[in-house]
Amino acid sequence: MSFAYIFLIFAAFYIAVLGGCYFMDKFRRSNGVIKKETTQKNGTSEIGESSEANTLPKVDIAGGLLFLASSLNEDAQKNTNYVLLDYDIAYPRLFYADIAALAKLIDAMAQIFILNVSNSTVTIKFLLSNYYKNNIKFTLSVHCDHDFFTAKSTPRVNMNAQSRKFYEMAIVLAEQNGSSIRFEFDHGVRISTEISLCLCDDKLDLMQSFKIKNPKNFSALIAEPNPYSFNIIKKDLEFIGIDVKPSNEWGIVKRHIEDMIFRPNVVFIEESLLREIDGALATLLIEKKIALVVLKTTNAAVNLNPKIRVWTLVQPYLSDTLVRILNEAYEFEMQNGDKI
Repeated sequence: MSFAYIFLIFAAFYIAVLGGCYFMDKFRRSNGVIKKETTQKNGTSEIGESSEANTLPKVDIAGGLLFLASSLNEDAQKNTNYVLLDYDIAYPRLFYADIAALAKLIDAMAQIFILNVSNSTVTIKFLLSNYYKNNIKFTLSVHCDHDFFTAKSTPRVNMNAQSRKFYEMAIVLAEQNGSSIRFEFDHGVRISTEISLCLCDDKLDLMQSFKIKNPKNFSALIAEPNPYSFNIIKKDLEFIGIDVKPSNEWGIVKRHIEDMIFRPNVVFIEESLLREIDGALATLLIEKKIALVVLKTTNAAVNLNPKIRVWTLVQPYLSDTLVRILNEAYEFEMQNGDKI
């Protein structure tokens, strides 16, 4: 089942709240995410923003698409698939864009995988590929770690009838943006296309709300068997300046917790590993005042010793939530007399 139409309803509400004065009936909607026009100057080609692009609503791209990614993840779990959103914490977030059109494109690309695989990780990724004045070009990709393509030269024949319709829809939407749909086969299958977005003058700087004064002295462990999820969290933490230990193996993370000299400030743990926390380890988490962040992929309840300080980070997530959790973990340590 596609969540594109559910997203349209959410997007309308989201735009009304965020944009306020931007009314959709005041402009003639472009067929693509951003309509571009090319001008010639001094013999070279420039990408100029069309006047139509300036009338698009101001949106937080990552924030607006989180609902779609979460809905896709819920749908994907029917076949024990797992959807992640990889939007780099360093990227700008506020653009003038048709977020509903972008959601349709991402939904169509993701459904190609979700409807064909099981026990797989599907990652929606934005990669900044070009930056010209206020026009930012992204490579938008959806990656599946399960390569189910037997006929790589003719992608369509590898898909079932339902996902083939989404593939054809993705082709049309990509062409409306002046791009195409490409397939790459590297550690799975990757579908990608190019999109251009018009940057807002307003900025969303998460680091202004970051409270940890010396993040290099704040260490984190990540017990996450899924390498794609691990790398996204690790990348965000390292950008912030947090000291992240390189291993995602539970056995190594557990030894770090048990170490009498080293004390991590925060431990991220995938929820299926919570069963590994026995009474002795729970006592260490309490005595060493270690913040525990549970990486949630299901709706199952978290049942731990109530004396353990626990936060939950629901996947897929936004960096806003990660920063908030780190701030609260830092305040928890400060209240208990620790200086970082």
